[in-house]
Amino acid sequence: MWPHTINTNTLKIMIFLQLAAFSLYGQLYYGVKLGLSPSTYSITESINYKTSPSYLNLIGGVSVEYPIIYGLSVQADVQYARRKAHFNSNFDRSAIAGGTFYSDFLTDLDETSNNNGQSEQNERFTLPDLYDNYTLSVGYLENHIMVKYEFMGGDKGFYIQAGPYFGIGLSANMSKKFSDKSGSQESTTGVLVRSDGKKTNNYNSLLSSYDKNGSLKLDTNPFEERSALFDMTKLDVGLALGGGMYKELGSGRMYFDGRFLLGTSNLFKNDDFNKLRSLAFQLSVMYRFTME
Repeated sequence: MWPHTINTNTLKIMIFLQLAAFSLYGQLYYGVKLGLSPSTYSITESINYKTSPSYLNLIGGVSVEYPIIYGLSVQADVQYARRKAHFNSNFDRSAIAGGTFYSDFLTDLDETSNNNGQSEQNERFTLPDLYDNYTLSVGYLENHIMVKYEFMGGDKGFYIQAGPYFGIGLSANMSKKFSDKSGSQESTTGVLVRSDGKKTNNYNSLLSSYDKNGSLKLDTNPFEERSALFDMTKLDVGLALGGGMYKELGSGRMYFDGRFLLGTSNLFKNDDFNKLRSLAFQLSVMYRFTME
């Protein structure tokens, strides 16, 4: 429901209004944060791909916190977050059928090359059935609105937090790689011959040399063009839950924060039957301070 009613400009206005509203109050706390976000996606089984996570994804941003009553506060975060995941074939249907192929070299690299328009034995190679696997990488501008409760304990303590998050996709890339049924991207049946006459054992090096018109769609942007696997909406909406610990440090406070992000919106574009939702952990360190 939300993805159809909130766009990029709406999210920017929401962020501005939050910061403006907080600035009307007397005591505010500001923070800068940096961390990592292991992430993946849940996907409808009918898509015939299984997902696996990516772990070293950067997050970084700023926060403003407004105390309400003792231990209870509202915190608004604006941050950049990278989400990444792998979509691996279930190996129930090949993308490229195996067989014997011949390559007539497009350029003569040496005296042994034979660019004569005819298939020669030294240009022969064999491929097994090949399966397509994808890596999706998306950069988001996120806004978290967290209600936080701290268990006070002197110069250190613990806290829990919960609230909605909104993310707008700034960039996206869907890269495709091919493998055999064992999951290997390297040939075990012999040397492969690229279109330029060079020898290789890598299926992707081979196929990219023949993909002159981009029909294999090895790299696409699922936001802006029809990708090989699926198209995505830019808006990601969901719920953030977490907690952490803090410690007073000089004139400020250091936070060690952990959150679980559960996407509630369908990220598929124009597809109400199949579902794609984001799942992520965010582990960060934040330094909070006041500005007089």
